[in-house]
Amino acid sequence: MYIVNVELKATQSGYKADMSFTDKEGKLHKKHIEHMNRYTMQSNYLAALIAVLETLQNPCMLSIYSHSDYITEPIRQGWLSSWALHDWKNAKGKTVRNAEQWQQVKKLLANHSVRFITREEKGEK
Repeated sequence: MYIVNVELKATQSGYKADMSFTDKEGKLHKKHIEHMNRYTMQSNYLAALIAVLETLQNPCMLSIYSHSDYITEPIRQGWLSSWALHDWKNAKGKTVRNAEQWQQVKKLLANHSVRFITREEKGEK
């Protein structure tokens, strides 16, 4: 199983995603994805993650770095699974913002393992 390193960046104008992995022969592979979208920053972060997940052809271990807790915490805290069980409603009974994108993320993540890199692990403050 490959370890794919991913860095996600987003603004209200669009998103960028950088992916890399080393194959069995030790060759480094890189891919850059960039798209201009006039949406919320949160929606663009989700769009970046979806774009990354859609490029993956085989199950892998994703090592994801993002400045946004909006992406990391729902998965890390188990909220994504809880939302799915509760018809995409949060703990207050309200529909989760960007629910359709979160549904896509859940479906696309199903065959992969995920870990999130913190700013400290990345060497940032």
